[in-house]
Amino acid sequence: MSRRVPEAAVLVGVVLSVSFALYVVLFGELLSTALVSVLVLYAFVGYAVGVDDDPAATLLPDPTLAVAAVAGSLVLAYGLATLRPFLGLLVALVLVVPAALFHATHAESVNPLSPDATLALAAAAGVLVLLAGVGFGRVTGDLAGTVSTAAFAAGLLVLGAAEYHTRRAAGRIPRRAEQAAVLLTLAGAAVAMGYFALVAGEALTGLAVAVTMLVVGAYFALVDERRERARRRRRRRRKGGGGWF
Repeated sequence: MSRRVPEAAVLVGVVLSVSFALYVVLFGELLSTALVSVLVLYAFVGYAVGVDDDPAATLLPDPTLAVAAVAGSLVLAYGLATLRPFLGLLVALVLVVPAALFHATHAESVNPLSPDATLALAAAAGVLVLLAGVGFGRVTGDLAGTVSTAAFAAGLLVLGAAEYHTRRAAGRIPRRAEQAAVLLTLAGAAVAMGYFALVAGEALTGLAVAVTMLVVGAYFALVDERRERARRRRRRRRKGGGGWF
């Protein structure tokens, strides 16, 4: 009798990811290589989690989160040491956010903050990351690359915290807060597009920032649907089913 083997998917992902990383590290650039390698790895891990009847037995949530946190810290430190802090932050978040969401779904919380406080702190940090990206980009003369990378990192940070809130919070975000978040992201997208296109002369950078903000706004606009999916995922877990991250 044939059956799906989620462990094999994880193993294949690790082999392909590490092989790609080793090849490109020898002949290319470390942080970009790490980003692609992590995306390749998580594609296979996501499949394994999706088809596994008990994903927490295949990937133990606590060690998975610990390994991701250590790897993310090392990547971020390397980014800071090589004066590419925002690329380092982006790669670190790509490493940590899926592992944190997997842990939030399949294990007891280790976060000392409440879901509300986590989301508020992440939103404030996201704004600071974006503003820091603008300042750093002006200083280094690489406004387009730095701001775009900072915007992607900020967006991933906020989206990860919002999804964590959806999975962990006992109650919903107040509707007025959701509406305010959507309006703020729409206004921020318009301001970013106008500033970078008309003032800074970096239309593509403005587009990157605007699209990131619109994605965040879309999440909050559709958060009720995401919450219902999270409830169904929890029900499947109680019945022995799996789910992506």
